[in-house]
Amino acid sequence: MRTLDRYVANTVWNAVLMVLLVILSLDTVSDLVDQTADLRSRYSIGQALIYVTLKIPGSAVDYLGFAALIGCLIGVGTLANRSEITVIRGAGVSKLRLFWTVLKPVLVMVIGAMLIAEYLAPNLEQIAESRKDLLRGDQAQVQETGLWIQDEDEFVHANAVYPGGVLFGLARYQVNDNQLERISFAERASYQVSYWLEEGVVETRIGEESTTATNLLTRRWETDLTPDLLNMASLNPDQLSIADLQAYSLYLGQGNPLAGRYQVALWQQLLLPFSVAALVLVGLSFVYGSNRQAAMGQRIFLGVIIAIVFQVAQDILGPASVIWGFPAWLAVSIPILITAVGGLLLYLRCS
Repeated sequence: MRTLDRYVANTVWNAVLMVLLVILSLDTVSDLVDQTADLRSRYSIGQALIYVTLKIPGSAVDYLGFAALIGCLIGVGTLANRSEITVIRGAGVSKLRLFWTVLKPVLVMVIGAMLIAEYLAPNLEQIAESRKDLLRGDQAQVQETGLWIQDEDEFVHANAVYPGGVLFGLARYQVNDNQLERISFAERASYQVSYWLEEGVVETRIGEESTTATNLLTRRWETDLTPDLLNMASLNPDQLSIADLQAYSLYLGQGNPLAGRYQVALWQQLLLPFSVAALVLVGLSFVYGSNRQAAMGQRIFLGVIIAIVFQVAQDILGPASVIWGFPAWLAVSIPILITAVGGLLLYLRCS
């Protein structure tokens, strides 16, 4: 049985990796083409290539479910076309045991992907985004891109948030009773254990009849905003780790509508193994069911349709849970349950 498990695992593993490699190659080329519109004097094609390369681990995690479904269709389909599935079943291997044999190598990839998403991808995403923002713009002025965040009575904008507690192009707008009272801009700010040290500061105080500008070499900025918090705020929810998603959701609070987006992303990562298992079950039912004699192209086409519908369902139900107020875990679970139940019924009906 171990020999059989290794043989099936190698077939499925190679097929999933091949599909993932093809998808990542196409995605990388597409991203690189998109980056050409943002090229500047310092942000060259070489820097754009570094940017898209740093984003590859995060993209691999995003596309794993899609690759697992198509890879299983190709891998198990190859076994079926060579009548090896029939031989395996004839040897007394049950359908559920066959499903587990196919699923095991995919789960190993899922565990690896979750480790990448937790410890590697967020840091690389942060470096990629901060390098791009830093190279594209003039840090002596406020840019259109970057981070916006509210800190008590101040609205804070940073052109680039760099790992390790460094901000470039820091602008702070102090508002009192809906009136703008003070604007300050610092070319750079670095975190010093318990406070931020601003450098190259220009502060403008706005009075009722006049404004006053002050230039400072350095200035302390006392705030509860830490480098970790700003790093979390500068990335999209799907780019954060599970720990960061949970921490930032708690920071935002349950009453904040933005917290719902982070809760949805959190549950999507937590339930990733179940998502992949449901998609693998559907793929196996396609290969092993009544359409097992279908052409490989037809199987792949069906797999692509299922994967797209699954992703669209999660993309729709996630924001819907924020708007209508039902739990994020339910929004993420519904497509998984429907896919798993449908795949299980199809698979158990197979001859």
